[in-house]
Amino acid sequence: PVLIGSNAVESADHAKWLTGATDNVTSATDLANADFPTTRAYDRFLHSVTKPGSAAGTYYLAFDLSSSAPDYDCAIIAGHNFGGVQLTLTIEISDTATFGSPLTIATWTGTQPSTRLVKFDLKHTGSDPMRYTVDSTTPIAQYVRIKIVKSSGTMTPEIGEFWLGRRRHLPYKFDNTLDDKRTESRVADFEARSGVTTRYTFNKGQAKRTGTTL
Repeated sequence: PVLIGSNAVESADHAKWLTGATDNVTSATDLANADFPTTRAYDRFLHSVTKPGSAAGTYYLAFDLSSSAPDYDCAIIAGHNFGGVQLTLTIEISDTATFGSPLTIATWTGTQPSTRLVKFDLKHTGSDPMRYTVDSTTPIAQYVRIKIVKSSGTMTPEIGEFWLGRRRHLPYKFDNTLDDKRTESRVADFEARSGVTTRYTFNKGQAKRTGTTL
């Protein structure tokens, strides 16, 4: 099991959907659909998605993480609509708001799965996973973006959550056999005077995990 409690994206001063490779994330116009703002990318709700207002072949979901963001060494993209779509997805970092000469720290290519996309081995060079910070450590990683390039045609990308965190691997497995697959649903049944029963679902397939941490 891996615990990833903090999300550097939650410290963002600016978050915008952009189409230009050198658009300034601090001053360019945000192309997000007004009903699906970019703040949804870090609200901790996978079903609450952000998306741009129109389709395009290339989009950037860009962030200025601010100078107070925690360091990070893993990335997660969840609640997306990339399942079954031929895409090239990259996570890029830069020390400038216009992303001059960005460094690529993660890449997904080909047909994407519907499940969350996870990288535990962020790196811009060499073969060893690296940790990135927004301070004076080289490379400075205050500006980060997801680059979404559809192989052909256009699309309106959707992302429910973008997580840049610090991973901590637990030294033990989950406590019970198949505990990593255990889920729980919570419902309420209402029976009207007519005898018709209506079921209301509060949550479906919620993960239930128990693990030893000591």
